[in-house]
Amino acid sequence: MGQRHQVFLIARLIPHSDSKSSDGNKSQPFYRCITAHHNQWCYGRLPLSGSRRFLNLLKIPDNIEILRDELRRAQGKYGRQGKAPHVHALGFPYAHYLLAQAWDTDLDNPDSAYASGVGLENAVVGPNEGCFDHGNDDGITVFDVTDPMNPAFCHIIGNEPLTPEQYVRGYYRVPSKERMTVLEDDSDYVKKEKQRTAFVEEDVLGHISSLEGVRLLSRDVLAEVWPEEFLGGKAPRAEVLEKEPMSETAALPPLADLTIGPSVDRCLLQNDWSGLEPFFEMPGKAERIKEALFSKNPFPDAGITPLTKMLPYELKKNNGILEIVGPQFTVEQILSIMSALPADAVQAVKLNGQQSLVPKLIVDLATTFPNLSRIDLLNTNITDEQLLEICSKQPEALYKLHTIVHPALLVRTPTKPNLPIPQNTEEVQALAHQLSIAPEGFIFQQYRPGNYRNLTTASIPFFHPENVLNGLARFFTFLKNGDDFFPHAYGECQLVQPMVLSCIPSTSPVHTSTTATNKTFEDRQRWLHRTVTCVPMSGPHDPFMARGWLFLINSSFRMFGEPDPKYGFVKVDEQAHKEWLVELLTAQLEDRSADEDSAMRPRRVDRDGGVMEFYRPQSYFPFKLPHPRVSALPSDAWKVYDVRGFADAVAREGRPRPSEEAIAAFEGAIAPTAMNETKEQRERFSPPLVFRLMDGDDVKAFIPAAYPYRL
Repeated sequence: MGQRHQVFLIARLIPHSDSKSSDGNKSQPFYRCITAHHNQWCYGRLPLSGSRRFLNLLKIPDNIEILRDELRRAQGKYGRQGKAPHVHALGFPYAHYLLAQAWDTDLDNPDSAYASGVGLENAVVGPNEGCFDHGNDDGITVFDVTDPMNPAFCHIIGNEPLTPEQYVRGYYRVPSKERMTVLEDDSDYVKKEKQRTAFVEEDVLGHISSLEGVRLLSRDVLAEVWPEEFLGGKAPRAEVLEKEPMSETAALPPLADLTIGPSVDRCLLQNDWSGLEPFFEMPGKAERIKEALFSKNPFPDAGITPLTKMLPYELKKNNGILEIVGPQFTVEQILSIMSALPADAVQAVKLNGQQSLVPKLIVDLATTFPNLSRIDLLNTNITDEQLLEICSKQPEALYKLHTIVHPALLVRTPTKPNLPIPQNTEEVQALAHQLSIAPEGFIFQQYRPGNYRNLTTASIPFFHPENVLNGLARFFTFLKNGDDFFPHAYGECQLVQPMVLSCIPSTSPVHTSTTATNKTFEDRQRWLHRTVTCVPMSGPHDPFMARGWLFLINSSFRMFGEPDPKYGFVKVDEQAHKEWLVELLTAQLEDRSADEDSAMRPRRVDRDGGVMEFYRPQSYFPFKLPHPRVSALPSDAWKVYDVRGFADAVAREGRPRPSEEAIAAFEGAIAPTAMNETKEQRERFSPPLVFRLMDGDDVKAFIPAAYPYRL
């Protein structure tokens, strides 16, 4: 049942050494599928809409940089298409997350919102198989993201690539002029039909034009990925993008600039910058000097002095972004730069590619620069474990940050912990301590009581309260769009919860052909071109749901006559929970009932990419509960807050208090007032959702230590 459509991402990757090319050249890149997503109802204009939304996200420099890094980490890791080592179904979590949220949701306008699908895990398609193995009633779409700045795509029905126009015209033939021209003597019914036909045709043309200028994938590329499906294709040539010819005048830099490189070399040798210092504040000259300095790798110590004198002017020009990217810097050099800059001028630091960093430097950056909101750490020597340890043991150091860009925060699927069985009381205490220092982050969980399959979780290991409230306000606003069916689809799609915690509307100026200038329009455009800097996990970072903050909702939004949903910001008493945990571990020590091996052992990824694992969901909780001799944690072991209580509580913790604007936006989003105010709409739609605050007993359905029914 349905009108099924799948969308695939492909890229050129250097294969694993065990997957040789036909000529034995192991370093030659080949096209292969990296991830794929299924939608049960996607046809007509919808694939074009999803394509446009995905391509919008690929226009954002931050998104491009993160996707490129994910592709870089995959080089030499996987076999060619269909060969081992296989790509895991969510082996490219960032790419799939971008794709799925663009394909399954359209949340720029509450009055015309779109939500579909059943989330990431339930809709993932194995990337190692054929592209026509999954029932494509309404075709497939394929994107080449080898170069995210210059993507290519096509739609396919049969086995030939189609342009957007060719695809959509299979559903909407070009209507004749007569079918769209309203005549005076037409009946009311005929007039409405002609107006509808004209409206649909205008919309179809808009969809087609929105994708003009995007490269079309060739059949040869498709044949390299899936040779059995696209017989007769030739190996695609490596594409070289032609640059626009430059005039000789434009190609030659000014004569004075030609002397800057040798001058920089001489100053480095003599460690005397008096000759170039007058140029440090001159636009154009300062950039040339910096380029000459950054051409040295590793960065020379003698270059730190001129660099620190030029950076304050660069910070003003770049909105406070400090980029230490390119040549390798030592920690000492970075600390020297930090101490020389005006502390309040730095708002973001990019350290991508640096291989000599230490974890303490992350803490130093956050404490040195009071206005710092972001740190980029792609392709550095900082490991996932090191970053998550800071989130666990020094969370207060990260309280002011809005964003950290690091592979540790781009992991979708949590793993079950491999926990030792404590053999004595000392080991019980040690294990209880180990389990009580999970990252102090934020967990958003939605659960319809009585149906565990409707449990949706998104978690991040650190958070900024303002970001969370802005995301939640958007979440609730769209639930009140007045359509009876949309809230259910919105709640069930399982993508909005992670989007609340990870998507930041663009702060760049809005460029559009329309003349509209109102704030609402600009806000929508910024959402369409949003930055996605992390991939929230599909399970809690803390399996006990006892560390950090929780935001809970106990409804799937009333398509089946459920009561009004309840929500709450929840904080668990960590000391009470730890005492319960010690009691549980002690009981297990006494009766030796703990599993000797509770870990999900790493194993070879099968050709299906591990898709079937997602269809057999397991609790991420590491112990079997309830325990017959250990009482459940009572409801007085946690507190439930409304939004103002949450704002006050996080401020007491030392986090930045959310702005009054963010608090008011959240309160307005949950207020029981209909967005649609016309008489016709009030008669057509049910009364608006009323969101009520949870009480302590409502929270029991979410906390494992409270022995909820779902365990």
